[in-house]
Amino acid sequence: MDEYLNHALRLTTNYVSTRSIALVIRDRAGNATTGTSICVEVGSHLLLATAGHVIADMNDDRLQLIPAGELSVLPVPFAGRSCSPELPAPSTDVAWMEVDRRVARDHRLRFLTLSDFKPYQAFDRDHPFLVHGYPHESAILSPTQADVESTIGLTMIASPEELPRAVANYEIALEYPPRDEQNLPIATAPAASGFSGGGVWWSPPARRINDRQSGTTPACCYQHAVG
Repeated sequence: MDEYLNHALRLTTNYVSTRSIALVIRDRAGNATTGTSICVEVGSHLLLATAGHVIADMNDDRLQLIPAGELSVLPVPFAGRSCSPELPAPSTDVAWMEVDRRVARDHRLRFLTLSDFKPYQAFDRDHPFLVHGYPHESAILSPTQADVESTIGLTMIASPEELPRAVANYEIALEYPPRDEQNLPIATAPAASGFSGGGVWWSPPARRINDRQSGTTPACCYQHAVG
């Protein structure tokens, strides 16, 4: 059983990480922080979905994109953006950047399609979700270089009574920090900084995971940490 679960975990981790891209955001002084984006194909457009507050105030030349397993960054400028310093982010805090198809091919990017998403569902409060992102605390950042690593973990949907009014109408809000079986915060959980824009992934029971696919499906592609 342990071997089976380890295999299922490897499949899930690979599926999620190959569809996620690290964002390195630099201010004018060269100081950097991290964020996360998800590769989504919409019609003929190849988009990187993320949180609006991650990219809204940054010009293209202040954003670096690092695909999973690579040390090099994707070239910019982008083919398009939904928000920028000249275009305010929407109130939903969901944003996107469009990459050229040649760039996606050269870097072997893998994209989700809209049919992969699970909107407007009544999710089980007791079913854990996977979260994946590139936490700032584990990144090695200098004015000219960036070395990031991703983290994947489990957390739960926040209870309605815990939600601030500003996020009460969202489909999903996650508790943070995650809690253990005694409902106590898990002190070793990574800091939330850097996870913004990453996916909230619904994973079916392990018995449905097979050798062909992980079965992991994104529920949405932005995060609000609650707790």
